[in-house]
Amino acid sequence: MDLADQPEKSELLLASIEQRSEQMNTVPFKRAINTKEPLKYLKYVVFPLILIGFLWLSGNWSSFFGSYTRVVNYNLAYEPPAPFRFELMNPQLKVIESDPFTFQVSTVGTVKPENVYVELEGKEILLQEENGIYQYTLSPPISSGRFVFKGNGIQSREYELIALKAPAISDFNMRLEFPNYINKRSEVIKSTGNAIIP
Repeated sequence: MDLADQPEKSELLLASIEQRSEQMNTVPFKRAINTKEPLKYLKYVVFPLILIGFLWLSGNWSSFFGSYTRVVNYNLAYEPPAPFRFELMNPQLKVIESDPFTFQVSTVGTVKPENVYVELEGKEILLQEENGIYQYTLSPPISSGRFVFKGNGIQSREYELIALKAPAISDFNMRLEFPNYINKRSEVIKSTGNAIIP
């Protein structure tokens, strides 16, 4: 119970309250809070901050905290991370349908697959390895389709091969104009590339 709320207010009680309030006013803020004492605990904060900074800079953030996510989401099924990944070497996936096309893929990771296959239109085709690059050449005519690479139970993302129509000349005309001194009239030759020039 506060002294000021008591019903009997005597001079002694009021003097006591005033004396207490004067004592509290004289304490400066710098003396009330010791700012040097928490500094001795700073050494315990520096190491975790350095560790977190190192993980963030190295790019291993997700692998370090990946187990935490699996524990929190205990009811989800997780697959182990793949020991390698496929890297497509072809600069573009557009080809003229009358030209051959060579798939080129390499693997990046700690493990190298025994065999690499390309699955195209429901068929699996074995790729040949040469200097760490797996390749297979499709013979024309080539049609558009989606494909994936497979090896040791690991599958790549899906890619799309686009076959472009081959340009073809269906009809053309040649107009031949001769000099005046030959005394031959101009003529037009249709659908052939052969002409007799005097």
